[in-house]
Amino acid sequence: MCMQKRSDFANFFHPLQHGVATDGGLEMLVHHVQLLLEEDCDRIFVKTDVKNAFNSVHRQHLLEQVSSRHPDILHHVSQMYSKPSSLLFQQGGSPVIIQSEEGIHQGDPLGPALFSTAIHPILSDLQNSNTSIRVLAYLDDVFMVGLPQDVLSALDDLRPAFEAIGLSIANHKCKIYSGLDSPCLSSNTASSIPVTSDGTVILGTPIGRDDFIFASCDDTAKSGSQLCDKLVDLGDVQSAMLLLRYCHVPRLNHLARTVSPALLLPAARIHDSLTRKTFTLLMGYENIGDKPWAQASLPIRVGGFGMTPLVSLSQCAFVSSWAHSIKELPNYFSSLNQILDNVVHGDHGDPQRGSIAQALREAVPSDKQLEDMLRNKSKLQRKLTQDLASTAITDMIMISSCDREAARLRSLQGKGAGAWINTIPTSQKLALESRDFRLAACMRLGLSMPFKGYIQRCDCGVSLDGSGYHFLTCKWGGGPVWSHESIAAVWADCLRDLHIHHRREPRNRYSNSNDRPDISVFDCGSGSNVDLDISLAHPWSSEIVSSAAHTDGAAALKREEKKLTKYYKQLLPGGESFTIVPLVLEHFGRWGKESECYLQQLSLRSTDDLGRLNRAEFLLQWRQRISVQLQKCNAKVIYRKVEGVLRSGK
Repeated sequence: MCMQKRSDFANFFHPLQHGVATDGGLEMLVHHVQLLLEEDCDRIFVKTDVKNAFNSVHRQHLLEQVSSRHPDILHHVSQMYSKPSSLLFQQGGSPVIIQSEEGIHQGDPLGPALFSTAIHPILSDLQNSNTSIRVLAYLDDVFMVGLPQDVLSALDDLRPAFEAIGLSIANHKCKIYSGLDSPCLSSNTASSIPVTSDGTVILGTPIGRDDFIFASCDDTAKSGSQLCDKLVDLGDVQSAMLLLRYCHVPRLNHLARTVSPALLLPAARIHDSLTRKTFTLLMGYENIGDKPWAQASLPIRVGGFGMTPLVSLSQCAFVSSWAHSIKELPNYFSSLNQILDNVVHGDHGDPQRGSIAQALREAVPSDKQLEDMLRNKSKLQRKLTQDLASTAITDMIMISSCDREAARLRSLQGKGAGAWINTIPTSQKLALESRDFRLAACMRLGLSMPFKGYIQRCDCGVSLDGSGYHFLTCKWGGGPVWSHESIAAVWADCLRDLHIHHRREPRNRYSNSNDRPDISVFDCGSGSNVDLDISLAHPWSSEIVSSAAHTDGAAALKREEKKLTKYYKQLLPGGESFTIVPLVLEHFGRWGKESECYLQQLSLRSTDDLGRLNRAEFLLQWRQRISVQLQKCNAKVIYRKVEGVLRSGK
């Protein structure tokens, strides 16, 4: 019902209410207030706070407004709200039944729209009778901007109107902001409401003097230290990294979209410093160096860990938020056109102007134009950050010191290479021990393995360089064979999960050789035979590294070609036809094209109609499962070799 009414709600609430059916309404409201105060320094700003608003509004008034404004949903709303509902409360002894007769039901998806409908005629009347002020609302948060005497008069009108429908304004939680001393603020109305000339916070964004904004943003940034300290002590690196990326890294993203990058910069540096320190400690280091950290700061899809620095993100976020608001705000009030033009294009006479143009110059390549950004504002922040990330990883590859370094960075950008980083350890099969996670992270960032300081040679006699490459490919001890079998077992589990008939390494499979595929699949539906050959390829192999340094996925591609050539002349008994599918993984995690295509084919067999995962869930689960298993294999092979070398005394 909310989706069906979205367009109607948007037209009905426009331009007063920003909390219902308005894309980016919160940011638009904040930018609107900032512009109005910047346009005229004599204006004041009032934010109101209503006590227990959603639970207090009179239902009879609500039903009357729905009947008048949205009659097509009246039957549903009447069914929900025309009679009291029973709430169960228990504390200690027997439960108590409380009859809920007023307010919006908690959890009602229509709740925000219904509450906004209840107060909308009051806000409309307030705006129409006080045209010199601007009335703006985000659900139950009502804001007014204008000259002092006009705003205070409107506030006097708002109070009894709200009380008539059961709403009470809490004076001590309201705030009046005035950049100048105004004698009007000593009136009876204002005397009971806190007044500030420094600034205030609206919808999570500080507005006012620069020093107030600096201090408010700094406090928000510093408050993240408690979370970071707890993550370091968590004892589970895989979970801690997820919490760091999902809970700490984006904490200031809202401020990045609503506060000028110049004003946010000190807080952004504090925030980024906490991120880097926490990431480094979780990795088991005191300092991982600038180059590995630059890679860790990149998105996972291009080889990083998603530890996006706020200092760089703030430029893209601020521009994107304004690009959205610039398109909408003139539709609200045409008088803003001139000031919007100044803010976008700049006014040399005022250093406050041109903040968007300045941020844009720092956020996007020089060949991009502001007009292009505004024409294509959909998901603009994502586009800008992706452009910056792509440029950064390309630069890293270009300045790589050797083919190995370039091959590693290219391999990490492949499909599925970072799936293990996003995996939530909900089961043992998806969980990485802390030491295994750290080892996988070292390989991803090109850091030396933990054993470099005390192991110089492999037990086969080869000198080690600290990268772990030789241990992964050394045939002494059977490490590659064990890894191969482990990955094959996961693919077999995938087929078993789909109830696909298959056999592991069938003997006498081919009439003209003793070769055995890793898995043989017979598809009863199509009557076709499919043989799967699992293989691990390292981009640093001597015959591959040069091409892998210049071509994405070269290691997997060459291994696929080799396998297809090997099985090209194989024959099944009786002359039956079959298809060979080489399932190749690069050691840094990249999937071969054939592997990805085959998993996509298998996903078509998955359906929630039969109680199994749907296609998207299936792809996510098995990409992560295979990715995690690969990292487990890498870690186990390396640590087994280390233990073997130590036992041998070499």
